[in-house]
Amino acid sequence: MWRRYWALLLAVLLLALPLATLAQAPEQINLALADLGTRVGRTITLADLSDWAWSEQIFPDASLGCPQTGQTYAQVQTRGFQFILTFENVTYDYRVSADGTLVVLCSSVSAPESCDSAPGDIPFVEPRLTIGQQARVVQNITLSLRAEPTRGALSLADIPAGTVVDVLDGPRCAIGSLRYWQIRYNSPNGAIVGWGAEGYDGEYYLEPLTLTPGQPQTRVRLTAGNIAGLGELFTVGTQATSSALSPDSRFLALGDPSGTLTLYDLASGETGFAVVVTTAPITALAFTSDSSRVAGIAGGSIYVYNVETGTPTQFSALEADGTTPVTLNAMAFSPLRQGETPTTPGVLLLAGGSIDGRVWVWDFGNPTAPLINGVQAHNGVIVRLEFAANGTALITSGADSSVRIWGIPAASGGVG
Repeated sequence: MWRRYWALLLAVLLLALPLATLAQAPEQINLALADLGTRVGRTITLADLSDWAWSEQIFPDASLGCPQTGQTYAQVQTRGFQFILTFENVTYDYRVSADGTLVVLCSSVSAPESCDSAPGDIPFVEPRLTIGQQARVVQNITLSLRAEPTRGALSLADIPAGTVVDVLDGPRCAIGSLRYWQIRYNSPNGAIVGWGAEGYDGEYYLEPLTLTPGQPQTRVRLTAGNIAGLGELFTVGTQATSSALSPDSRFLALGDPSGTLTLYDLASGETGFAVVVTTAPITALAFTSDSSRVAGIAGGSIYVYNVETGTPTQFSALEADGTTPVTLNAMAFSPLRQGETPTTPGVLLLAGGSIDGRVWVWDFGNPTAPLINGVQAHNGVIVRLEFAANGTALITSGADSSVRIWGIPAASGGVG
């Protein structure tokens, strides 16, 4: 009797063992992979999964442990398998009957992700939706309702402009700077639950029925099809001497003759901050590539401000005597790469050009002394400075009608 008891217990434990413990998954896993591939729009193999596991079970009925609302099931014990598949940071719980006639996606859950964009990437739109509220598809947009929160996933329906949907879950952050929300669409054929993108590259696809104070207004991308309806949104500044738009399209910086630098939220028109830099006019403005800093030239010096706190850092060029100031006329930041922060020493460079044709370069993270101290680049005013997008060159343009490219020659010999 005891021998039969232990044999039965061992059999039960073996049925519950995950894939990592057993040598080979049953062939029914291929049915789950095929269904997953249909949902994400590509062929999926075990090699594409970051993790997977399985167990064999006897389910109490034909729902395989995942009953769906409005469905009826044969009330007979059904042998089947549970497959836990993790693909692109999303975990899928599949159930497949032993005879392969039933394939059920029980649930899919995304692991927590950060929606912070890497420097140089298109930023995620600022989130305006919350779980439990209703949202509306914006005008001139047909929204794709997808089976999973990825751009290439199976499209369940096209939701017309103006349609109101229920926000059930989210957000999930997908490759390509898309933030998805799980929504319920009451289509003419019944309710459909899927994932809809909130927006992309500053353009919103879904909007809350009522915006709360401070939330960015819904904008539509300008195209050849809608440009005829162009209208003024708002006006900022009346005596601007310079302006610059942040790379993430969030802020507009304006400088005026009194030396005041004002930062505006481009979505709402509200003022981010306004600071008096000097009493001299602000003649030039520039943002870092991650949009976290804005710099202005006033009175011949460069003043860099943190856009969130307004904290300044001043950079001034001096003659060889160490006391006589040099008047700067142009500036540029080197591009930041993924994972880099402006305050890390040796990462972000700030270049300044003077009215007499010389160039200075500082390490923004360690601004004790210029790395390049007044190299003569042009005969006359430097009118423009620019770093190459990949950070490999500095381009200077002068009033002498010349453009010069500066860089580090590649080392000779092989690599790798």
